[in-house]
This record gives sequence, C-alpha cells and structure tokens, in this order.
Amino acid sequence: MPPETQSATAPVEKLEQALIQKIETGDLELPLLPQMASQVIALTSDPSADAAKLSALIHQDQALAAHVLRIANSPAYMPRSPVVSLQHAVAMLGINLLSEIAFTASLKSGAFHVPGHEQEVKHLWQHSLASGACAKEVARARRVNVESAYLCGLLHGIGKPVVLRTVATLAKEQKLAVDTPALQMLMDGYHTRVGGLIADKWGLPKQVAEAIVYYGDYDHATSFRQECMLTCVADRLATHLLKPDDMPEDMPDPDAIPPEDGGDEGDSAPLARSPDTVVVSPQGGLRPIAEPAAPAFGLRAPIQPASRDVPEPVQPAV
Repeated sequence: MPPETQSATAPVEKLEQALIQKIETGDLELPLLPQMASQVIALTSDPSADAAKLSALIHQDQALAAHVLRIANSPAYMPRSPVVSLQHAVAMLGINLLSEIAFTASLKSGAFHVPGHEQEVKHLWQHSLASGACAKEVARARRVNVESAYLCGLLHGIGKPVVLRTVATLAKEQKLAVDTPALQMLMDGYHTRVGGLIADKWGLPKQVAEAIVYYGDYDHATSFRQECMLTCVADRLATHLLKPDDMPEDMPDPDAIPPEDGGDEGDSAPLARSPDTVVVSPQGGLRPIAEPAAPAFGLRAPIQPASRDVPEPVQPAV
C-alpha cells in the first residue's frame, strides 16, 4: 500500500475501532426520545385520547404549535379558509395526521442535532422525511399498514446522526482528521446497529425496531419481513428522489411486498403500474398522487389494510 494511502486510512481505522469499542461496551451516548414525541406516542396509544387532548398538548410548545399551523395552511392541504387555531387544524387534518406532524417536528429538534455538521444533518433529515413519505405511499399502494410504514421510513436511519456525533467527538479528542467520505462510510456501516440500541431505549414498536436493524438486509429479518422490505424500498426511492442520478440497483421489487394479512393480492395496486401511487419518474421526483395524504401515525389504531376512502376535511362551524 502506498505511504499516502496508509496515512489516509490509518485515522479512519483508529476511529472505527474506537466506535466499535463504544458500541460493544455500552459507552455510546444515545439521544433521549424528545419529551413531546414521547407524550405524543403515549397520547396516541391511549384509547380515551381525543383531539382536544392532543391540541392541549401541542399548545404547551409554542414553536411546535406555530409549525403545525404553518403546515395546515400549506398548499399540501389546500384549506378552504385560513387555519387560525389548533382546534381548526385538528378538525381539518384529523388526530392521526396531526400526531404525525407533532412527532416528526419534535424528533427533528432532538435527535437530529450535531453541532459543526449542520449540512450533513440536514441531508440526513431530508432523507428521513422523504423515506417516510415514500413508505406511506408504497404501503397505501400495497394495502398494508400506513401508520407503521411511516414510522419505519422516518426512523430507519435514526442511528446515523448518533454515529456522526460520536465519530466527530472521537476525532476531536484524538486530534484526527476525518473527511466526509470517511464519515459516510462509518455511518453506513454502523447506523443499523446503533439504531437498534436507540429503538430499544425509546421503546419503539417491534416492527419499527426490526425495520431499523434489517431494512438493508431484509432476507435475514427474524420477524416483520414485510415492514423491513417496504422500508428498503422507501429508502431507495428517497435516495433517487433526492439524487435523481442515483438509483440503486439492489432495490427490491415493490410489487413483491405482500398485502396485509387477510387482504386480497388482487385488490392491491401494483406500484409499478398504478397511476395514482408513488412512482419515481425518469426526471426524478414522485409522480403526482391522485388522493389526499392519509393519516399516517395513529399508533393506537389496530393494524388494518390502508383505506383509500379519505373523507373530506371537516370544517368548523361558523
């Protein structure tokens, strides 16, 4: 090996060994589940919870409340009149979709934060959001649970910012230089293992935890193989969506994802052919969807085949 190559790889190998040691000894600093995200999960798991309780919870965080109202007034939801209150937002979006928005916003402020690496974190967050959106549409097309799919897509890379922060800290402590390709290599190599530790600490649903660990190797998943395979598809679609020239060759066939138990294979929409499902166009981006976005968070709801019967938004009485 040429001397210059040895000098370039030695710091990376040293950082990798230090990272492995932290993982194996349990010395890795894992993020806490943001308080608001934890409260949203608890609320949506409570059968007695209602829209008023969720609205009151979001009211406790003014920044989150403003974020929810901004989204409710966005072109994505096309409100017939300006949404000026959380009660109006709940009536228009529904408790499930509002829970999804609140969870996602609080997650970004907590888990996706690595000082000094804002650009890398921004790209990780964009990929997580895109994966969650793609997972919802793939799930809807294949008549599988949309709520579970969104969480799997959103959280499948949750280990990456932790690996990034850990390696950056180690490099600073050991006075080692590490470039972006090396950081990316370490994140790609260890994020599923770290993500599994986070899923356990946060008490995430079992299917989400399994998808985090096995989405890239779904054939070896010990359970919830459907969720792992769907998450792999969503991850690859999100990669192509954000980088149109990069379409991984190892993406599984979305039509191979079986419908939910009890569903009829003939009733599920083939993703590659259905005109109203998410499909990546040759120019990049997702083909327009012919229906409004369905709620995609409600953890308290039993797993049911996703329905295409989306009701009209409820307008508050004047």
